[in-house]
Amino acid sequence: EEAVIDRHVLVINDFDPLNTARETFQFMLMGQSPLMPNLNPEKVRTMSGDFLDPYQTNLTFLVNGKGRHWDQDKQEFNQAPLTVVEGKEGETHRIRVINAGMSFPFRLSIDDHPLVLVASDGGELQPTEVESIIMWPGERYDFEVTFDKPPGAYWLRAASLVVGEVEDFVKPQGLAVLKYDDSSRSEPTSAPSDFKRPCSADNRCKVANCPFPRFPDSRYTDCLLFGNDLIAAEGVRPPPPPPAGEPIFLNFAFPGITSSDGSVNGQSLSLPGYAPLVSSERMGWLSTCNETCGAGETCDCPLIVNIKHNDVADFVFMNVGSGAGWAHPVHMHGYQYHVLKSGFVDNLGQFFTNRGPQGDDSEPIMNPDIDCSEAGTKLKNETWDHRPMCNQAKWSKPEGPALEGIDTSRSPLKDSINVPAGGYVWVRIKADNPGLWFVHCHLSLHVEDGMALVLATGLDVLDELNPIPPEFKDCKNLI
Repeated sequence: EEAVIDRHVLVINDFDPLNTARETFQFMLMGQSPLMPNLNPEKVRTMSGDFLDPYQTNLTFLVNGKGRHWDQDKQEFNQAPLTVVEGKEGETHRIRVINAGMSFPFRLSIDDHPLVLVASDGGELQPTEVESIIMWPGERYDFEVTFDKPPGAYWLRAASLVVGEVEDFVKPQGLAVLKYDDSSRSEPTSAPSDFKRPCSADNRCKVANCPFPRFPDSRYTDCLLFGNDLIAAEGVRPPPPPPAGEPIFLNFAFPGITSSDGSVNGQSLSLPGYAPLVSSERMGWLSTCNETCGAGETCDCPLIVNIKHNDVADFVFMNVGSGAGWAHPVHMHGYQYHVLKSGFVDNLGQFFTNRGPQGDDSEPIMNPDIDCSEAGTKLKNETWDHRPMCNQAKWSKPEGPALEGIDTSRSPLKDSINVPAGGYVWVRIKADNPGLWFVHCHLSLHVEDGMALVLATGLDVLDELNPIPPEFKDCKNLI
């Protein structure tokens, strides 16, 4: 068997040549799009209805710093050079891809070449052949591709998930080239827009990491979700036994009565300006408001989740109730978590709106496996979008959702995973890495708005394991 060649790393990011991330954040606060002031934000969505941030409208996806910009006036790409991935006929190459973007997911594929997905976020996966992979900011994927087609040049595409009333060749799109060494061509003969996915009733496509459970029937495409379908490779350490207590429910959303800051369980994080682990002010910041921010409130103070050293904890990352509607790729520092189940709802064709059921015919963005607190539910006619506040949640059934058909002994390891509107992801960690760890939505505009929390693990043994040097104890505010 030929050895797999491992030499390619592709970093893909969304690039706005006109505005910095800070300027884009200000546009978000003002509800404006700089190039398209009349743009309706509700038109910028995925196929299942999740909002995508509409405040960057002059984007290009760059692959290792190279890409082609779409000229709105000429309605064509410029001819800037592109990144090239080269190989010989018959070789199999492992390609590592990083979504280092600020806001947008993309669907990664290579024309006429299936991808064999083998890892994500450093966690090895059971090899699975797919037509494409959907990647959210912060995620990393490894796949293998075999150079077994007629020698030539083929488009590697990072296609936007934005859909319109008529879905066609939508921008932004990242382009690179897969090139056979023996080919005299430096680029494909086809234009980037000359593209149709190879999916049919007799040849169904598989797509990894969809933000929804299914595609329209006419697409002949099947979604593979983490935990449910995508599992760990043989030999990867299994998850620890389940904890005795209930899971910790964390709702990533924009809830509120008169305002709607990004938050987790209604609490918006502002960083303290100093390093809490080496500061005498540490304990004051860690206990700012966990006990005082109630089920029906929003608070401008950090949510701190404390886990004792070596304890096992289950988390349910969710996206329901007031302020739901945008997808949130949740990234955890300091740990890889086992993904037990992805619980997405089927909202295909039922687009949400910002106005809620009081302003139109849409239903609350909820999930049948999750119940919000009674106090939060009573506020559904008072919140800005007329949906229940879900800062405190529990399983709708005492035993939790069914795991039939899911091999939890092969639960894959991740550290970033997308939670779409109305969905949840159930994960598990063993708290064996003491410290204060940032857990946040990886969309830059959302984390800037406070959608983050602090996971405090092993503080009961931290000073014993790693005493703070005396010279560090008087660190002051760095801002």
